Amino acid sequence: MLLFIGTSLALIVGWVLSLAGASSASDLLWALGGVAGLIPSIRWLVVSIREKQFGSDFLALLTIVATLADAEYLASAVIALMLATGRLLELWATSRADRELNELLSRVPRIAHRLNEDGSLSEIQITEISIGMQIVVKSGEITPADGILSTRATLDQSALTGEPLPVECESSAAIMSGVLNAGQNLTMVVGEIPSKSTYAGIIELVKSAQKNYSENIRLANRYALFFIPLVLGAAAATYFITGEIARSVAILVVATPCPLILAVPIAIVAGMSTAAKHGVIVRSGAALEKLATATTLLIDKTGTLTAGGPEVIHIFCKAGYSKESILQSAASLDQHSPHIVAKAIVAAAEKASIKLLPASEIHEDHGSGITGVVSNQVVYVGKIRGPLPDWVPTQTGLYVGVEIDNELIGVIHCADPIRPDAKWALAEFMGEGITRVVLVTGDTAEGSQEILRELPISAPHFGLAPQEKLNVVLEEMKRSKGSVILIGDGINDSPALAAVDVGIAMGGSGATAASEAADIVIVESSLTRVVGVLKIAKLTVRRAIQAAILGMSLSTLGMVIAAFGFITASEGAFLQEIIDLFSILWSLTILSAYRGKRFDQSTLSRR
Repeated sequence: MLLFIGTSLALIVGWVLSLAGASSASDLLWALGGVAGLIPSIRWLVVSIREKQFGSDFLALLTIVATLADAEYLASAVIALMLATGRLLELWATSRADRELNELLSRVPRIAHRLNEDGSLSEIQITEISIGMQIVVKSGEITPADGILSTRATLDQSALTGEPLPVECESSAAIMSGVLNAGQNLTMVVGEIPSKSTYAGIIELVKSAQKNYSENIRLANRYALFFIPLVLGAAAATYFITGEIARSVAILVVATPCPLILAVPIAIVAGMSTAAKHGVIVRSGAALEKLATATTLLIDKTGTLTAGGPEVIHIFCKAGYSKESILQSAASLDQHSPHIVAKAIVAAAEKASIKLLPASEIHEDHGSGITGVVSNQVVYVGKIRGPLPDWVPTQTGLYVGVEIDNELIGVIHCADPIRPDAKWALAEFMGEGITRVVLVTGDTAEGSQEILRELPISAPHFGLAPQEKLNVVLEEMKRSKGSVILIGDGINDSPALAAVDVGIAMGGSGATAASEAADIVIVESSLTRVVGVLKIAKLTVRRAIQAAILGMSLSTLGMVIAAFGFITASEGAFLQEIIDLFSILWSLTILSAYRGKRFDQSTLSRR
């Protein structure tokens, strides 16, 4: 900010003195402005070289030196102001990211309401929350921890997922920290302490993304390494042909690579910001660049291509019984069980609006089944005791027997279904340049047959341990011509996520682990959002390249004009400012690409 103010004052006051006829004083001020830009430029160049990012800063420094040496003091002051403006824009981008982080931090609740055994509420500090504690989140408050709902709830998850509409959640549904209670007071059971919950993990990811900001200039430096020899060659050739150093200096001035210094990083930051607004945390600009060049996709099955948990698919009945009566008996008993299959059966009953009956004399044999009395009948729900009856067709999945008074009267078929958006998502991936889709799963080949039938898998790998999955990743990286993506759950896949070109972790439950392993985290478990961030990456790199080419093309045209002596170094400096403006504005168009739009299939399919 001080550099911007100092160079601005030097330029403006120098102009006033020049108009007043005090040319010596104005030259002195402009020279001081140029020197003010020269000193930090040397430091920035040294830092760039230390970080092995030598490129666009070098030409800017050379231009200031050349204009001062040739007594083109006005041009040196304009170039210094241009550099100061660039640093100010970077500061703006950083402060914007800080503001987003502060907004996240401001939403963290400081207190919680513990539900006591007598039904009363106690106000406690957020640090006092423990796993298994029942807490009440009042209307308009933010959930302080991950957990399980004990009541129905209306939740506003827009801050985490980008979903603009409130979501209705049933009792027993998982709930993330950091969401707004948009309905009546809700009760939940804490499943994770606040410091390790989803929202805390997201905050850490945002902090990590800010630390990796320096990687965003990789693309700019690649173009600079091509452009710098062109500029130096043009300046040298002009001097050799004309013998006029002023023309060569004018070429250097008009070619100062601010479209690279500014427009490319701004495009990358704009892309990361756009992704964040739709529930996707990108940790670095380098990850966005690599994602845009991906040709191979490795994808986990459970929790990625599938829902990640059992759902009731079919209910088979013995003659004389109905599906509704079997589901009612099973769910009435299973509502007292914490088992994941029991929760799926209860959820199916609630979805079908089946009234649950009271149960008594409950006994659960973990790993086998649960027994109790429902409507004066002894009900058993669990593993089928004996052979599968002939009225049940053999299919892949899990079979749960329902007995009344020791008679098998129904069989509930559960499976981990393919995500509704999986087939569409893979088609979109392939439309965006993915040529190879590899399944990497710890599940068996038998348990993955539906995936192979329904989805376009190029090569499947079954029964993989974490180390074996890592080996597949390394092998695919050797054979792939482009970048390799891995989509996993961020926990069991951590070694592979850390090694692959672009690791993408799905879902809030893996956010904390993914902060150390994955490059990109999808806050809400959704393949649609993975498609969205891939399209954003493509658009970001495309806009960055376009901005760079636009700036370099206009600068090249300016170099030709300067070589023929039609503009001075000072005039070239002002021309460069106009070129910068066009390039930067083009980069910022990314921000409007998905503004006010949801990441859904109808929106993303059109792009």
